[in-house]
Amino acid sequence: MGPLPPPVNGMSLLTEKVVQRLQELTPLTMSNWAVGDLRSRPHTRAIRLLRAAKCLAKLIWHGPVQNARLYITANSKGGLIMTGLLVNAGRRLGYTIFLHHHVYNYIDGYDRMMAWIDRSMSSDDVHLVHCPKMIDDFRRRYSSKCRFDFVYPSVVSLPLGQPRRQMPEVFRLGLLANLTVAKGLDLVLDTFHALRERGCNVRLTLAGPCGTVEAERLIRAALQQHPDCLEHIGPVYGEHKEQFFHSIDCFLFPSQTESWGIVLNEALAAGVPVIATNRGCIRTLVGDRAGLVIDDAKAYVDTATRQVESWMDSPPGYFAASQAAIEQADYLHREAAIQLDRVAHRICSLENANYCL
Repeated sequence: MGPLPPPVNGMSLLTEKVVQRLQELTPLTMSNWAVGDLRSRPHTRAIRLLRAAKCLAKLIWHGPVQNARLYITANSKGGLIMTGLLVNAGRRLGYTIFLHHHVYNYIDGYDRMMAWIDRSMSSDDVHLVHCPKMIDDFRRRYSSKCRFDFVYPSVVSLPLGQPRRQMPEVFRLGLLANLTVAKGLDLVLDTFHALRERGCNVRLTLAGPCGTVEAERLIRAALQQHPDCLEHIGPVYGEHKEQFFHSIDCFLFPSQTESWGIVLNEALAAGVPVIATNRGCIRTLVGDRAGLVIDDAKAYVDTATRQVESWMDSPPGYFAASQAAIEQADYLHREAAIQLDRVAHRICSLENANYCL
């Protein structure tokens, strides 16, 4: 039970990958609660809640089971009450629960609803997360008796591109996200402004929808200030996403909300070094050579500005980072495929099981 595309985001794409791998191993019963709209508006939240309630009703109607598994995508903090109801219903009906976590907000701080969910699960149930660090962080926050496993979200990625071998005349910066301050839009714009003030010949392309009125205001003001070297191209999908990453030289991603950041995977696969903040599993994702991970978000603008200047002044250093990005993306994708296969077989390991996803 979980969200499948549309909308296209990290959670729905990874859920889809899990579904596809499980379908290769066993027949599934699937319940999709996605609304098809990324925007958090009152009526979309209501529709999502209604669809999740239908999933709960479907689960209860199916009745008690033996030797069965239930895979559930954990909601973000605001939807945890429905996650809790599904987990509790599944436990009472006899399912072994696999709860897949995609967000860090209830790991950053103690959340009573997540604590209740964790207490409702047994020692046979499994928390699925993105990386070993996420396991450690969850265990520090909650005294869980459950088992844990992880799958790198890099099982969702773009085809590997080629490393950069020529320094462009104009160094092109990029951000692709649901554009909000929480995703680091303000810090990206500040970094771009700082580089321009230092006389650096840089250009910035923003991709993705504006998530808030504040984001619209920030982008509008920046476009008025730099009409010739800044653009907002809106949402990009499929081939257009690949084109976006091939059109930039550095991916700026100072998000404060990520647990992984699939867009970072996609940037690396295109040979684009990244400059990100240290959130969740991002250090695991970027590695040591494919860019820069900044611990203190308050230092992001100054540190990122210096890094971009260093790459512009030293092409061999930039080319090495681009090569490392390709290698890191290849490693992450291969590891993720192994991990997903392991988890899928673990979910499907019971004989004569009734599976409900």
